[in-house]
Amino acid sequence: MRKMKKILLILLFLPAIIFAQTYELDDLIELGLQNSYEMQTESLNIIDSEANLRSSLYTVLPNVSTSLGKTQNNGTWGDINSGLSISESLYLDEPRFFSIRNAFLTKDNDKLTYEDFKKNIAYNIFKKFINVLQAQKRIEIKQENHKL
Repeated sequence: MRKMKKILLILLFLPAIIFAQTYELDDLIELGLQNSYEMQTESLNIIDSEANLRSSLYTVLPNVSTSLGKTQNNGTWGDINSGLSISESLYLDEPRFFSIRNAFLTKDNDKLTYEDFKKNIAYNIFKKFINVLQAQKRIEIKQENHKL
């Protein structure tokens, strides 16, 4: 009966033993960062903040208008006129400049948040990795004690 239990246990754990993989800490951290929902969200936030910054910078560009004209008198072409006009109004409390400053600050904040999430995920994976190593060591010690 005992032999049957051992065979049953071996058959039960055989797939886990056969398909088990060994992971290094760096591999686990890389996998965690790639598959983290928070990291993907923060990456998109950085892209959005960079787009908002570009949009804010474009609001300061001056207005440009051009014109080109020809006159015709009694069937003959006369003068050719052209014009170029560039204008922009600037005020001391221009809201566009505050918008640009805010966009720069938002972009920097999003990058810092991204790095903070990255560090937290790596730290949590490291803690779990250490816990697994400790559990493996405890199992080894118990097995050695059991042999004695």
